[in-house]
Amino acid sequence: MTLVDLSQDIYDRMPRHPILPEVEVSCLFRIAEGKPLNISQLRIATHAGSHIDAPYHFGPSVNGQPARTVDQLPLEWFYADGVLLDFSQTKRPGDAITVADVRGALERVGHALPGQGSPQRPRHPGVDDDLFPAHRSAPLAPLTGPGQGAAP
Repeated sequence: MTLVDLSQDIYDRMPRHPILPEVEVSCLFRIAEGKPLNISQLRIATHAGSHIDAPYHFGPSVNGQPARTVDQLPLEWFYADGVLLDFSQTKRPGDAITVADVRGALERVGHALPGQGSPQRPRHPGVDDDLFPAHRSAPLAPLTGPGQGAAP
């Protein structure tokens, strides 16, 4: 099995949601300046870049059961088979990708989304299941902030 890391790179002043503080990456110590180690310092909100919202993020319970924290989630929730939907020939950066676009692309590659999600996965505020069909079947939602892509 080949694993592909889809995490967004973290870098100074990386794109983030407008309500979040600026991401800051700075050098604290450098060997070239006589320090014993090269040490960087990160200042980043927990919702900047790629991250996981565990069920507990939304409240203490889900469907009457105690909500799990990220350390209580099964490892299997963090990897799965995937399919690449390439919209680079039909969409420009910033264009919306619609439900029809996703359904059409899935049909073209002969892929269908799995069925029901986990009862521990709450709905993510602001994500309409009809607008993001993959969210409907995922046990949790991996999220990547605005500006996903390679660092400059």
